[in-house]
Amino acid sequence: MTAIGISQSEINMFDRCRRHWLQEYYFGMLPADPNPASTRDQGLRWHTAMEAHYGPAHLDPGFVLDVLYGMAVEQYPDSETDLRKAHELARIMAEGYLEIVAAEGWDARLKVIEPEAEVRVPLPGWEGLVDLRAKLDQVVYDEDSGLYSFLDHKTAADYERDEMIDLDSQMLMYSLIAWLATQQTVPMPGWAPEIDRSKPLVMGGIVRTSRRVKRTAKTKIPPYKNLAFRHDPEQLASALLRTQKIVSEIMEVRQQLDAAARSGGPPEQLHWLQLTAARPTPILHDCARMCPLASGQCQLMNRGLGWIDALWKSGRYVSGDPYARYTRAGLEVIQAHLAAKARTDGQPG
Repeated sequence: MTAIGISQSEINMFDRCRRHWLQEYYFGMLPADPNPASTRDQGLRWHTAMEAHYGPAHLDPGFVLDVLYGMAVEQYPDSETDLRKAHELARIMAEGYLEIVAAEGWDARLKVIEPEAEVRVPLPGWEGLVDLRAKLDQVVYDEDSGLYSFLDHKTAADYERDEMIDLDSQMLMYSLIAWLATQQTVPMPGWAPEIDRSKPLVMGGIVRTSRRVKRTAKTKIPPYKNLAFRHDPEQLASALLRTQKIVSEIMEVRQQLDAAARSGGPPEQLHWLQLTAARPTPILHDCARMCPLASGQCQLMNRGLGWIDALWKSGRYVSGDPYARYTRAGLEVIQAHLAAKARTDGQPG
């Protein structure tokens, strides 16, 4: 039996609303018409541009953004206007980022040690059944402090997330997975760990946030922020306990849904499970802003069996891998696209 991989994004969605998790992570039904100019997709392209800039090729992030948005326009021609607006803003942000990094010396003493990588580690207590999975950011070494850190790049409207960085579950998961991947001990409350210094130990990171704004003379809030933070063993122990608890709840709901599917029971059985074990958590303004189910599907799921046909037969949703949505076009994809375009442009008319 292959262990199931669970990420912090899946944990967060289950913890926020089990019904949303049911549709995306259990059924694997995703919106058929995603918005390629959404802030999420803009953030993914920004992250890719920064990864390419800090990687071995050391590409200009503006050039990478040009390629990525060009690819998006080719794929989604109906969204060209919105994509070009987002591209213009991203270009301005990239130029400003390079300027402030040079002016403030943010990179002067940083050395990239490890590239961004997909990592899976067994979840303690669930070995062989559940792996924690994450795409860990680049690891950098600070020559002044002697500390290893993740270097993470975000785009945002403000710095609210930075103000709560100690509670950021994604950052804690990164440090927890890094610990489990390099150390021989499991974090526990009240624990004084013995640390294996033979491998780089990452217990914290550097988050660089770029605000989605055009820089002007009237801009009062700085458009960029460089925030370093550390995690301690007690924080990792707390994060592990929380993760183990929520994963146990996810696996319990999965087992109930799997059992119903194997039994070939009536649709009423599935309907009952989505009302109870996979029940929704309505928070009105948050739902309307963040959840694709709020436009009608969630309401149907409270009114009998009509939601089943709406989910699988209406054309509003398509089967897909929820983890694939967060797969970013890496350097190899960009190079392949440029090579294909060069061959096409070189063909005689």
